[in-house]
Amino acid sequence: MELEVWLNQIADFLVNAGVPAEHGPMAALALIYLGLTLLSLLIVVALLRRNLRSSKAAAKADKQAEAAGQPQAATRDEESEAADSGAELIELEPPPVVEEPVNLYQRMRAGLHKTRSSLIGRMDALVGTHPRLDEAFLEELEEILITADFGMQATQELVRALTARLKDVDRNDPGQLREILAEEIRVRLQNAGPDWPAPDSAPLVIMVVGVN
Repeated sequence: MELEVWLNQIADFLVNAGVPAEHGPMAALALIYLGLTLLSLLIVVALLRRNLRSSKAAAKADKQAEAAGQPQAATRDEESEAADSGAELIELEPPPVVEEPVNLYQRMRAGLHKTRSSLIGRMDALVGTHPRLDEAFLEELEEILITADFGMQATQELVRALTARLKDVDRNDPGQLREILAEEIRVRLQNAGPDWPAPDSAPLVIMVVGVN
């Protein structure tokens, strides 16, 4: 009701000012709308000015803090450079590394380590996965020896020797099979002799040709 009273009063004022009577209410609404718009603009301008003053004050404070902190920053930079220089000096003088000489036997043992580990692991897995030491077991054992570069002839000899001694192997103890195989290999290496004619005088040249 108060709004209507105010609207009627504004409309009467505008009619008295020369606005036609039929346009009085519409002119009153337009005047109120214009007043509210101007008030909103004034509020926005006031907020913008306040934010601008706050930004200027913050920038001024940052500049003062930066000016006060420059000597300390320079000191920290100098300390960091000194520490880096010290680290470089330390790195430039590493302790000497003395390498132990490696003989031919050690090099050969290191080169055969991968083959030895693979052979032992596959044999243990073979014994653990076969309930019986039968023909299937011997076939897989033959395949393992051939892929380990034992050669066809040596593999067949080892398989025949192991076949004759399988009754002595406990399948719950894979180490027995390894011991028997190592023993058979050792016997053949000890009894092996040169198949080539030995020359009467040096030099003796031996060429080994393999799949690799």
